[in-house]
Amino acid sequence: MGTSAASGNLDKVFLGAQCDVGACVATHLFVISPNNSGSTFVTRALETCREVWRLPREGQHMLGYEGPNLGADKKELIWAAESEYVQKIRSRDLYNWDKTRRAWYFQARAARPDAPVFLTKAPPFLILVDQLREAFANARFVFLVRNPYAVVEAITRYKARRFDTREAALTAAAAHILRCLTMQRENIASHADVGTFLSYEDLCADPAAAAAQVQALVPELTNLEFDQRLAVKGRYHERLRNMNAQQIERLTREDIEIINRKFAPLEALLRSFGYGILSR
Repeated sequence: MGTSAASGNLDKVFLGAQCDVGACVATHLFVISPNNSGSTFVTRALETCREVWRLPREGQHMLGYEGPNLGADKKELIWAAESEYVQKIRSRDLYNWDKTRRAWYFQARAARPDAPVFLTKAPPFLILVDQLREAFANARFVFLVRNPYAVVEAITRYKARRFDTREAALTAAAAHILRCLTMQRENIASHADVGTFLSYEDLCADPAAAAAQVQALVPELTNLEFDQRLAVKGRYHERLRNMNAQQIERLTREDIEIINRKFAPLEALLRSFGYGILSR
C-alpha cells in the first residue's frame, strides 16, 4: 500500500500486485471515445471513485498489453483515417486479452483493496467493443462523442508537423473523426444494453445528470462527480468546461472549407449526434 495525491481525493493506494483484483472486480468499465473528445477528463473523474481500480496510463500503453502499437506505426490520433489500417488493427489475432487482463490487474491501483470496478480507456478500443465485451466479465461502456470540428482542430494542432501541408493534416483528421463517429454510432446501437451515451457538450452542460447516467449503468460507483477540478494530460488543471468555442475559433475559413469537403457528404452522420455543417 502507498500514498498518492495524483488522482482527486485518493490518498491511500492499494496496488494490484498485492491484491487479488480478479476476485474483487465485478464490473469492467471502458470509456469508449474518439481521441480529443473529453475521455481523459471523464476517466480522471471516474478514477476518483473509491470503488475503482485504475491504471497509471491508457490501457494500450501499459506494460504487458497485447495489441497494436499505434505510436510505433505513427498512427496516434489519426488511426482511423485509413480504412486499411482500421481493418488491420481490428484483427482478433493481434490481441491476447487474457494476458492483457493479468497485466492490467497487476499494475492497477485503487483506494480500496476490494474495489469492485476495473476502469480503463484507449481511443482505439472504439473498434474493439465486441472483443472487450466477450473477453471481460460484466463489461460496461461509456460511449462519448464531441463536436467533430473541435476534434479536428485539436488533432491538427498537435499532429500538423507530421504532414507536408496543413490541408493534408486537416483532411486526415476529418477522415479520422468521421470514421470514429460511424463506428461509435454502430457501438451505441449494438451495445445499448451494456452502455450509456454521453456527448461532451451534454457532459459540460449538466455534469450532475451525466454522473447520474453513468451511476445508473454502474451502480457500484457511489461518489462519482464530474463537476470537479482535475489535471488532464499535464496541460491544464481546472474544472470541467466546454472548450469547443475557443478551439473552433482557431479554424480559419479556409480550414473549415477543407474540413467540409469531408464532412458534407456525411452530414446525416453528424446530425445523428446533434451536430451540423459549420460555415463561416
